[in-house]
Amino acid sequence: MLLDKGLSMSLSIVRYHLSFGIVLLVSFSSCVALVKDPGKSRESEPMSLGSGVIYNPSKSVGLSGAVDLTSFYESRAIAIRSGAKGSDALSLNGTANDVDIRHMYSRKMAADFMTMYFPWERSSFFMGMHSRFSQYRRAYSEWTNTYEDTATTTNIEWDDQELTAGGIVGMNLRWVDGSTITFGTSVGKVVYSNRRFIDDGDRGNVDLNKRSETISSFDSYNNMFRPMYCAMYTYSFRP
Repeated sequence: MLLDKGLSMSLSIVRYHLSFGIVLLVSFSSCVALVKDPGKSRESEPMSLGSGVIYNPSKSVGLSGAVDLTSFYESRAIAIRSGAKGSDALSLNGTANDVDIRHMYSRKMAADFMTMYFPWERSSFFMGMHSRFSQYRRAYSEWTNTYEDTATTTNIEWDDQELTAGGIVGMNLRWVDGSTITFGTSVGKVVYSNRRFIDDGDRGNVDLNKRSETISSFDSYNNMFRPMYCAMYTYSFRP
């Protein structure tokens, strides 16, 4: 797994949600007992609905999907060093005004899908594949051809569709009252992407070379391995 300074922000988000999950688990454990045989519960109550949906066609297999609720309101801003590659393309100083720094803003809608395999029928532990489909709107200000004389910039804005996939490990915890908490962590990589420009900056007299360098640097960083998480609270039942 590739670890670098560019993953620190994502890792902090993962740690926050895992901490929240632990607190939630402790709260449930103090009130309601866990089922003694998770495999039997997955077989007798194969459907789970709530913040996501899970279907268990057998004791050892699960399929799930969930919308990333944070994606509806969460905006993200990162500082990209134009011309750099990989982890070096990310600047940890989000307020830097170095001439090589471009501040990129994005908002997304995302959905997670998991295939889960439970290697032990009486266990809540699973492993499998995690995929995330994301629709991004991204924008930043790029130099114009006259930047060195006028210090003027122009808007660059586009839509990205991305499919990120990777292996996942996690837990599917079931309580006797039907309450279910499912969470997992994974490391994924973009396996498909599609881009459509809303404003390519041409009408704003953009510096074509600078635009190419900046977007190339962003893509180089964005296409690295990235940590992901998925967490759901559902209620299990037999349909």
